[in-house]
Amino acid sequence: METMKRNICLLGRSGAGKTTLANKLGFILGVTGFSISDALCELAKDNSSYRNTINECLRTGWSVPIDIVEKSLDRKFSKEKDKRGYIIDGPFGIEQYECLQKFISLDKNFWLRLGAQEAVFRAVTRDGERTGLSIQTRREDLYHQLTLPLIQHLGDKVTEIDASQHHQRVLNDAITEYRK
Repeated sequence: METMKRNICLLGRSGAGKTTLANKLGFILGVTGFSISDALCELAKDNSSYRNTINECLRTGWSVPIDIVEKSLDRKFSKEKDKRGYIIDGPFGIEQYECLQKFISLDKNFWLRLGAQEAVFRAVTRDGERTGLSIQTRREDLYHQLTLPLIQHLGDKVTEIDASQHHQRVLNDAITEYRK
């Protein structure tokens, strides 16, 4: 188990493997893996004033308003900050990235690069997920409108990882980059 503290942000298309990598990398490195979507779901579960908006956005593939994202992150990080670090699945766009930085510093950014066709196939066929093609198409639009501009904005602060490889190779590449 690693002892150095690092906060890692995972960026990429829906279906690129961000959640899977966050969970595996978090387990191996002994840090907390979480997704912004999970933080939003937790807020929706406990706060009826945000529930409808969050659920509708997540169900339809639209981006959640930034004030609600900020509330979910405030709630997540006000409880307790993990001194070992975080592996974060998300965010969408510059605005969410800057919002996240209000709560924790981000040491590394990994872009899980995956082609659109493979990403759509993965996302639509995931076990237990009912992601229709229209929702995945909307998520792909958000990737182009929000995530790609963030990746471009971060420039050389982003490490590209080929997410089309076998998941074990993606994990190994991420661990190698984490240790640099």
